[in-house]
Amino acid sequence: QSCVYGSTLNLLGYPINILIDSTGTNLYISDWNNNRVIKRIGLNSSFGIVVAGGNGGGNSEIQTFNPWGLYLNESSNTMFIINNGGNTIQKWHLGDQNGTFLVGTPGISGSNASQLYNPSQIIVDSFGNLYVSDTSNHRIQMFHKSNSYGTGITIAGVTGSAGSTSQRLYSPNGLAFDSNMNLFVADALNNRVQKFTLF
Repeated sequence: QSCVYGSTLNLLGYPINILIDSTGTNLYISDWNNNRVIKRIGLNSSFGIVVAGGNGGGNSEIQTFNPWGLYLNESSNTMFIINNGGNTIQKWHLGDQNGTFLVGTPGISGSNASQLYNPSQIIVDSFGNLYVSDTSNHRIQMFHKSNSYGTGITIAGVTGSAGSTSQRLYSPNGLAFDSNMNLFVADALNNRVQKFTLF
């Protein structure tokens, strides 16, 4: 149903991100203003089921807070979820009643190595490391799986300092790897895409 805002399972409230699984049939939606992640079985389905959140926006383990970036690990049926409003990353076993906080201090923004400020997107490399667009800190953070994701390393941008030189970012958002593990960043408010060689 188009152009109708709502919170029932056939409606959405400011959907901001989507993900399709490897079968090509299941659609996951970051239902940002409804503070939930919805799964629609069949791309043409008009009804969804809540697989994470759905308990109002907040910073407890049973809630998501303006979910944005999604990464699905199909082998373990788990999802990493960026909580844009909560400044955290959660790991959810899909369909569970609660998630686990991996990164960030729930409800608190910050700029140190273990904090986030309005994060938006996430990707995961072949080693299981997380890469996060830490949007309002104007940086890309990498969180090592071997470190239980607790403390990040800035791999692009300068913390808290927006700019237009090649070393800086201004509200970065979308992320993608090419086949050589070069990182492409949508440098949103600089109106450009930047490429960073990591290895």
